[in-house]
Amino acid sequence: MFIQTMAGTPWEKGLKLLNVDLLSPLRIINLVLPSMIQRRKGHIVNISSMAGVTTIPGCCYYGAAKAGIANASEILRGEVKRYGIGVTTVYLGPIKTPLEAQCRTEVKGNIYSDNIPAGSPQRTAELIYRAVKKNRALVIYTGAYYLVRHIQRIANWFVMRFAPDPKI
Repeated sequence: MFIQTMAGTPWEKGLKLLNVDLLSPLRIINLVLPSMIQRRKGHIVNISSMAGVTTIPGCCYYGAAKAGIANASEILRGEVKRYGIGVTTVYLGPIKTPLEAQCRTEVKGNIYSDNIPAGSPQRTAELIYRAVKKNRALVIYTGAYYLVRHIQRIANWFVMRFAPDPKI
């Protein structure tokens, strides 16, 4: 992931992100799904992002990829349910990792970017594990983003109004 305007992102860099975050997961699912259907069991977990739900300046390619994997994941859940296969879509906000720390350095700091809540990798893993075990459709983490997932228009306005400007 990187934070950069679409105009400032070379096509090859955007395409690489789309390949990693959208096309590769879809290809892997395409490869394993027939055997899961044949066995009539399995579970698929797709990692989306709140960037796929709300508009975040500088995340055009990333947001598109994460929105795509989220939509495909939710469609897939309905398609494979009758075969005993579960699908969980994980909507994450920032998670305290080296990647998250790097992304924070790529934006001009402001009250929003400096104080946006970030979750822990351990808690993320726990929530995903529980969701798979109980065949839940969604994981939304951190809790602050649950509301964002359900009030997208208001969230989009807020983010576009207060988010920092990405580099070009």
